Amino acid sequence: VHECLEDGLLEPSPSTDARVDRALASAGLRDEAHRAWLRRELALHLAGAREALPKTSGPAFREIPFRLALPQRQGDVGVDRWLEGVIDLLYLDVERGCWVVLDYKSNRGPLEPLVEHYRPQILAYAWAASRILPSVRDGGLPLAGELLFTAVGRREEALPPSAPAAIE
Repeated sequence: VHECLEDGLLEPSPSTDARVDRALASAGLRDEAHRAWLRRELALHLAGAREALPKTSGPAFREIPFRLALPQRQGDVGVDRWLEGVIDLLYLDVERGCWVVLDYKSNRGPLEPLVEHYRPQILAYAWAASRILPSVRDGGLPLAGELLFTAVGRREEALPPSAPAAIE
């Protein structure tokens, strides 16, 4: 699912079928029952993503890798700490006047506990975005964070629009 979303594939196609076949082959599963199941699951998640992805007129960036040095803490003398990750989607929400860090999740289950579980990840990614986006880093626009649950086609706020200084 994630690999398809990374590449902007939102509809089942020969390309998504080939990805299903590669995934099954790498797991040693070559029977038609597994193939049919995985194709149905992928179609469900892609439909959920199509339904819930933001419709934005502003700029959007996919799969932004980052590796940033974390601020030194007391007692960290000579110890380098890093935050590494990949932001799934970073887009400018023109209507709200903020950048939004969005992360894809394929989990099923009650959304509220899942949002709470992933909130630290969204905060970390928002912190990273606040360091790499000039329009945020230089005292400009606020940042927000969202989780897109592909299985149910819902986007949930994990971080309301916040000033960069508040994301520490």
